[in-house]
Amino acid sequence: MEESILKTIKQLIGCPDDFEQFDLDLTIHINSAFATLTQLGVGPKEGYRITGLDNVWSEFEEDAQKSSLIKDYVYIKTRLLFDPPTSGSLMDSLKEQLKEMEWRLYIMYYPVSADDEKGKRQNE
Repeated sequence: MEESILKTIKQLIGCPDDFEQFDLDLTIHINSAFATLTQLGVGPKEGYRITGLDNVWSEFEEDAQKSSLIKDYVYIKTRLLFDPPTSGSLMDSLKEQLKEMEWRLYIMYYPVSADDEKGKRQNE
């Protein structure tokens, strides 16, 4: 059975599955993370939004390696919006992790080829 996006994020945040009071808030924040990923060129070109527990990760990305990093990204982005840490150093650390993940995802989706490297050297 495929993993529900909302259920996964609820579990990572520490919210019980049957506790539905924050589902709308979490859905909005998850969709915000997906909007950012779409702007980075990650996932479906037309964008992606969840509406509830029925949406699964493979609807956004089927590749397991990419999906793993996407899950981490969506979790951290959602956590920062839903339950930001009170510690400034932890907040900074999470934001730095997001930047690194954005870079890694960009490289996964738009790798630099050997021809690109040759072109850079010739034009420099």
